[in-house]
Amino acid sequence: MPSRCCYPSLRSHINGLALALLLGVDGAILPPAICRATFNVTLEHLADDELWSPQPLGTLLDVQRMQSHWRERHGIELEEVRGLPAHLLFAGV
Repeated sequence: MPSRCCYPSLRSHINGLALALLLGVDGAILPPAICRATFNVTLEHLADDELWSPQPLGTLLDVQRMQSHWRERHGIELEEVRGLPAHLLFAGV
């Protein structure tokens, strides 16, 4: 298990999948996971680059199992984003 917490990123993935199901799409992109080292920070430090780090999506989700589940039960193909530059990962943080 990674030493960093990916919980905020997990909430984003769950919301995205719920929206895909509601809209009836046939495909969705799983965004990359970003994690922060601690939740014990002030609001001023939340934007610090060293606080956030990209993590493999597999540290947060069982991607292959999810792809199989969503394909078989909902007809939705899930694709994993790979290789985004770090500055794009942190643009919305």
